[in-house]
Amino acid sequence: MAASRGRFQPAQFKEIIARFTPGTPDSPEALPRVTLSWVGANDDAHLGLAIQTWTGDKDGVGRDIAETRYFCVPYRQLNEHAVSYAGLYEALKDLSPRDHGSQPIRVDVPELDPGRLVADMAALGEQTVRETAALLLIPRRAVCVVRADQTKLLERLRFLDAVISLLPYGYRTRFTASTWTNSATRHRIRLSFARRARDEAHPVIWRGSGHVPHDEEIAGVHLERLSALLTGGKEPSWIIDRLAADIEPRRFEDPTHAVQALERLERPRLVVERIRANDGDPGEVRELLDSGQIMDLEPDDRRKALGYLIGLGEHEDFPRIEHWLPIIAKGDPALLVDSLIDTAKRLLWAPSSRRVRPYLVWAERLGRTDRFLAGVILSPARREDLEGGLYGVAEMLYEEVIATGQTSEYGQSLVALSQNPAAVCELIARLAEGRAPHLRAGLDWLTPVRPELMRPFHLVLARSPRAPSRGDIEILAGYGRNCVRALLGAACHRRRLHLVLQPFIEWLNTRGNLKPDEQSYWAERLGDLNPDDPAMRGALDVLRLATAALPSAMMNVATRDWTHYADGFVNHWEIEVWNPDNRAHMLSGMSSYLRRMRWQIHSGRADDVLSLTERLTEHAAPQDAVRLIQALVTSLSEAPDLTSDPDARDWLDRMRGQYPPETAPRTKVMEPPSVRPHGPTAPPLYPPAQLEDEVETIVGRCIAAFHHGRRCDGVLDGLARTQAITSETSALRIVGRLYDGLITFGAQREVAYDWAMALAGRVMRGEFGQEVAAGFHREVRRSSLFEVMFRINLLATVADRGAERPLDLTDDDRRHLKEIRDHTDLMVKKSTQTGSLWARRPSILRRGDADDPERDDRI
Repeated sequence: MAASRGRFQPAQFKEIIARFTPGTPDSPEALPRVTLSWVGANDDAHLGLAIQTWTGDKDGVGRDIAETRYFCVPYRQLNEHAVSYAGLYEALKDLSPRDHGSQPIRVDVPELDPGRLVADMAALGEQTVRETAALLLIPRRAVCVVRADQTKLLERLRFLDAVISLLPYGYRTRFTASTWTNSATRHRIRLSFARRARDEAHPVIWRGSGHVPHDEEIAGVHLERLSALLTGGKEPSWIIDRLAADIEPRRFEDPTHAVQALERLERPRLVVERIRANDGDPGEVRELLDSGQIMDLEPDDRRKALGYLIGLGEHEDFPRIEHWLPIIAKGDPALLVDSLIDTAKRLLWAPSSRRVRPYLVWAERLGRTDRFLAGVILSPARREDLEGGLYGVAEMLYEEVIATGQTSEYGQSLVALSQNPAAVCELIARLAEGRAPHLRAGLDWLTPVRPELMRPFHLVLARSPRAPSRGDIEILAGYGRNCVRALLGAACHRRRLHLVLQPFIEWLNTRGNLKPDEQSYWAERLGDLNPDDPAMRGALDVLRLATAALPSAMMNVATRDWTHYADGFVNHWEIEVWNPDNRAHMLSGMSSYLRRMRWQIHSGRADDVLSLTERLTEHAAPQDAVRLIQALVTSLSEAPDLTSDPDARDWLDRMRGQYPPETAPRTKVMEPPSVRPHGPTAPPLYPPAQLEDEVETIVGRCIAAFHHGRRCDGVLDGLARTQAITSETSALRIVGRLYDGLITFGAQREVAYDWAMALAGRVMRGEFGQEVAAGFHREVRRSSLFEVMFRINLLATVADRGAERPLDLTDDDRRHLKEIRDHTDLMVKKSTQTGSLWARRPSILRRGDADDPERDDRI
């Protein structure tokens, strides 16, 4: 026997041919025939093709002589470029091993053509082909095609190709078939043609039915899945092409893979169907994208699936969206732009507003920036507590429209703005905060928007400014209190707050006794204003008193500015327009403020406050004057030392007998930080009850600010101005509770982390006093190191599974522990070097880089 000297030796070729013999030709028409076989497994798998023909010669007894040529092809070459058996036959049919010596033969074989196979199915009987493919999945049972005696070799070979093309390509590493077999011969051929089927073989009538048995579940399910794909709109050529890409070697003893392969092809359609039925599964959609199966869907369904993922608003999906958006949006981006708008609107206009700039960037890449902004500008709910959305819209419009100088390209956004007056006002406040040219350009762009809404802004922000009237404020308030707040902010930014306060106070007094939520709103918003003019800071403190809050600037005014502050305070205290309810709030609040004053913290300021109190009582009703005087006497009486305030000390000596301190029980104040002993036995600066009040008040204020969408910097500025944190103990508790409280409220861990770290940084920079900073550093170092050790030891205890077994830790656990180790190593290293750790955040909390598009900009 002639053979090449490649992978197999002549004896092995002889064994392979004998193993897969289709039997002796039982008639002259039986040849030529082609027999398909296999040898080897996995990486060493080979496909065999035997061509048997009559030679035209006879043996010594007159019998016809048949020649068998066997060709063995490495599967690894075929799985790189799928081929059909008919194509392989055409390339090999005219070759003879003896003509090529001992060298392997190299041939060119055309790649598998799904379209040709589909045409063959139609010609040979599509249902017959489908049923035959399903029958091949019945374990340990051959399939035999009968009543095909009049067909030709190529017709039968194309039928075999069509059948096997409906199974994953990897099954070819175990596929055996023949274009004709001898029915009287016991053979190993899985699919064959013959005059009659052997008893153990399942017969298939040529171009007839294969009759898949009802009790053969796998075969029946395969047929159902294939039918579902075809009736679901998938072209047969597409199915064949996808199955040809499934090249992992498979055994027919594992028929479930063939069904699973069809299920995977059908899965994208089912995933989209579930999305349309409002029953989508995020994990399934992510798998579609990660596997690339998203491209198996029709264009509209691709957009539906990606739009669903966009709608989730999850940060973890951003890389997927970034990659797939330009691919899937090509041709018709409208649906995806709508998804971007809907998602951004939902995230932006929420009590805990989130930054949506990534969605704006994606819309910009699709050339739909104006459409996106116009859609997002319109608030889905007319609620005045959604300030975070207003801030976000104003920031986007400022950066994308005004700062770029391309206002003429944003006509849709301008139309949408006219339907959201609060957003117009917020944008103007943002413009007033920026550069003058941007302010002018922005006001020009907004000219067509509601003249009555724009009037007070034009008056205050004009080159020759004028004060608006109370009527202007009333009209503005008709569009929502956020519009009035925006006017105050714009005036403050341009140092024209004095023009607005008088008509604002007049308007406020027409509202009678404000409801608690409105009092809280104006108290917080007025506290956020930070004018340069100390007189305006005094005026704002009076306004806070009128809204049932305490002054926020009084104890933080520089000595050189006190006179101006006091003038502003007194002038607005004595305005005649205050209604009785507001006047009562002012008197009650000021009395309470004076009574609670801790002079050991504000040493040197008692003389100033005394002079202010005397001015307030000069024209006050007798009973009101007594309340203020007695409140001041009470707090001064508890001051440990008034050496720095001689006027207050002398005044107290005179007044103590006439106005004795209030006898209501009060918490005793401990010694000031400057004389407090250090060490583990040092007494607390303030008693537990007083300390707890301070902690709860500040944490609650921060959480409420986050709820209203206010930026962290602005909130912390207010805390620093009022010196709200008075001790290292309260600072430590506030930082810890702020982090936990924000998470409980619904903030992402990264956002809560940023707020807590920002507050800690402010404390350490001395914004609440150097004594507090030094003590905070000491307390954090002591308590944090113990807490870290406790937590790590707790993890080790929980993960311990015995001395002979490794700790029960996941890959993520080990990665996080390595990050902690790296960060602590860096801290130890930097403890002997210059530099700061503040800019370096451990990735176990902070995902992504500093320029991560989803990082909340409220920090």
